[in-house]
Parts: sequence; structure tokens; C-alpha cells
Amino acid sequence: MTPRVQLIGKDQVDLVWEIAEPVLALSQRRIARDVGTEDIYAAILTGQVQLWVIVGEDTLKAVLVTEIIQHPRSRILKIMHVAGKDMSMWIDEALDTMKRFAADMNCDRVSADARLGWLKHAPKHGFKETHRVYEMEL
Repeated sequence: MTPRVQLIGKDQVDLVWEIAEPVLALSQRRIARDVGTEDIYAAILTGQVQLWVIVGEDTLKAVLVTEIIQHPRSRILKIMHVAGKDMSMWIDEALDTMKRFAADMNCDRVSADARLGWLKHAPKHGFKETHRVYEMEL
């Protein structure tokens, strides 16, 4: 069965949040000192970010959060969070959907914040590593 990738409208968030939030928390915990799931929820409701769910066999497989960032010279669809299970079953459809959405939103490119585990999927979809982030606590 082909997974279904669905953009959740602001008016539909409360219908899926109870099951989406625990999955999203798997990705959010890497930035927990800066952003909580309640902050992401608020940003979804204001339209600052977009919530996507991936359903396969009537089961929630994954959650994505994206943001459209307008720079002076470019417009980017940034995939901020990807969390779920059975990634090899839905990643192709999810990234194809992200590419179409980015094009529909007049974006120049798609970028993604991801853990190293994403590395095995990223190159076959046209992503290349452009930089790494290092942090030091003070």
C-alpha cells in the first residue's frame, strides 16, 4: 500500500495532535532546550509552520514539520522535523510530496534539518550535505 502524505490544515490540527505529538516529540527532543512541542503546536496554529502526517495501512507512520523561509534572494522549504517508523516505506513519497509543495509555494529549494540516520536516504533524493553545525555550551 502506498503511504498517504497529508498536509494538515490549521483547522484540522486538533483532530490529529493527540497521536501526532508523541511521534513529533521523537524529533523535537533534539532541540528541547529551545523549542517544545507546545511551541510547535502554536506555530502550526498561526501558520508559521506546516504539519504533515504520513499514514499507511490506516496507521500513523510519521510526522513532518516544514517551514517556508523567505530570504532576500531565495525562498526555501525547510523540513524541520521528521519522525516516525518504517521510513523506507514512506520516505520516497514524502520527499516527492515536499518537492511538489515547495514548487507550488514558489520555493527555490528544499532543505532539511536531520540526524545522521537520514544520511542513507538523503543523497538518492537529491540532497547533498552543505554544512554541519557544532555547538558548545557556555
